[in-house]
Amino acid sequence: MLPVEIEDDGAVPRRRRGRPRQFDPEAVVSAARRIFWIKGYEGASIEELSAAMGISRPSLYAAFGSKEGLFDKVVDEIAAENFAFMRLALEQICARDVAAHMLRGAIGVPDGIARGCLELIGCVAGGPQDISVRANVIDRNAAARRALAARLEKAKQEGDLPAACDAQSISSWLFAVMQGLIVQAACNVDRGTLLRIVDLTMATWPPRDCDPGAPC
Repeated sequence: MLPVEIEDDGAVPRRRRGRPRQFDPEAVVSAARRIFWIKGYEGASIEELSAAMGISRPSLYAAFGSKEGLFDKVVDEIAAENFAFMRLALEQICARDVAAHMLRGAIGVPDGIARGCLELIGCVAGGPQDISVRANVIDRNAAARRALAARLEKAKQEGDLPAACDAQSISSWLFAVMQGLIVQAACNVDRGTLLRIVDLTMATWPPRDCDPGAPC
């Protein structure tokens, strides 16, 4: 017997059109995320995406509307992860620990799906047809950059960073190093090497202006 929908108004139940989805939306979005990470937005074809997701091309369009609609779901997934990650980083007691948490966390993600890959995926969305995709990615990352810069500015006011430091420049520097680590991780550079890069980066961290005996 075909499934029916239950009506609240006492009308005769209607037969449900079509077949229910036979896939896990979260699983297929994660599979698409890997293809976008490897190929970039423009380089990922619908055929590659549907094959990786294990669903047909019509099913992909039915579920997500378009390639851009699917990418939006991937962006949502990454943004949710990055929001939680950045929140924990920004909650660290001192600015140095904020930076260390960000950089070490960037290489600590399993299964080859690098944290922060949203911005790198967007960098290769270069065609004229991808303007809205790039704008979406830029807007998402701008919020994280502003939050980090604000946290570093607060550190300056507390004497945790020298007053001469430019919080915006340090924020950009940290994001640049983090992206480099992500790319190196994607190229299968071993974790030990990446951690040494983090240690070298942190060795150049500006000294604090306050009492050197204070925490951090």
